[in-house]
Amino acid sequence: MEWKYGENLSLESISKVEKEFGIKLPEDCISVFSKNNKAKPTQPQFDISNREGCVIDFLVDLNVTKSIAISIGKNNFIPLASDPFGNYIGYKVDRMGNISKIVFWD
Repeated sequence: MEWKYGENLSLESISKVEKEFGIKLPEDCISVFSKNNKAKPTQPQFDISNREGCVIDFLVDLNVTKSIAISIGKNNFIPLASDPFGNYIGYKVDRMGNISKIVFWD
């Protein structure tokens, strides 16, 4: 996937997010966000089970993921991207503090 309008994000900022959630982000996530924080994808459409044609509007600013999680009442959710309708795509964190899966928060 290609990204446009992104900003670089320091490894210190990424480490801060990991500490806030008590997790270690996957290397591919770190790679994408370190060069494409807040970016828009060139191919935004994706499908999930029981729902076709979902759209990624932009990657969220990784610096504010904790405040987004708190504002939607989901402390075990790490929002990574948003769609045009205010929904989020992100990681669900299990009770053991591990990333368990990618979810669509509607």
